[in-house]
Amino acid sequence: MHPAFSTPLTQTLGCEYPLIQTAMGWVATSKLVTASIQAGAFGFLAAAVMDAVELAFVNQGFSVSRNMPFAGAYIVQEYGRPSVGQHAVQVELDRSLYMDEACIQKHEGFEQTRLRLRAVVQELILIEAMGLPVAAQ
Repeated sequence: MHPAFSTPLTQTLGCEYPLIQTAMGWVATSKLVTASIQAGAFGFLAAAVMDAVELAFVNQGFSVSRNMPFAGAYIVQEYGRPSVGQHAVQVELDRSLYMDEACIQKHEGFEQTRLRLRAVVQELILIEAMGLPVAAQ
């Protein structure tokens, strides 16, 4: 690396060049981020895909809130590797939808919740096929 490119930014981000490819809506796909990283820059995935993820849950009748009451970051940071096509979305479900928490047993809502989640997963599988960028949040 040329010394002129060694900056606090490149050292902090661990990239070769002080260039950042930003998360530009539907443009910042996993392919663009991967290409940016492979070229030595730092890439961000678009968060717009989270709208599609949220909609998949809403379509199945789930109430959705993002980062409330907790901002889940550990799981996606630990397991998501967008530069190699490994993406992560952290989902937390209200256990009362499917179990009696007092006795830790499934209740009558279990099967319906399982079917609804299956439909959500089927919709999520289609996100990249629809041309939406794949991201983690």
